[in-house]
Amino acid sequence: MVEEKVQEAKGEAGAKGEASKEAETKEKIDFVDYKVSILNGSGVAGEAGKVEELLKDVRFEDMDTGNADSYDYTDTEIRMKDGTPKAVYTAVKEALSDNYSVSKGDSLNDDADYDVIVMVGQGT
Repeated sequence: MVEEKVQEAKGEAGAKGEASKEAETKEKIDFVDYKVSILNGSGVAGEAGKVEELLKDVRFEDMDTGNADSYDYTDTEIRMKDGTPKAVYTAVKEALSDNYSVSKGDSLNDDADYDVIVMVGQGT
């Protein structure tokens, strides 16, 4: 009897977790609300522009490109402000993962000029 209640409680907790994940993925994100900086850290001319084109498919509109502080990035890092929804990270990662090895970078300060910074590494 006690064992059945434990199993039942575990099942309910699992169902709640699945429901919250499903709600998160169904969350409607308006990507035009986010300001993105794309910085070329690969040393290959034009990589930031390539990433910008890929992110236009996600429907970001406010994007700036430039060069990173160095050209020795091997992975492409996505850095975001803490309040930025996880769905934004997921969308950027999915848009870039066919061409780049993508990882999550450090969080940005709340007073940063951009909501998302993509440090472009070498393509795959």
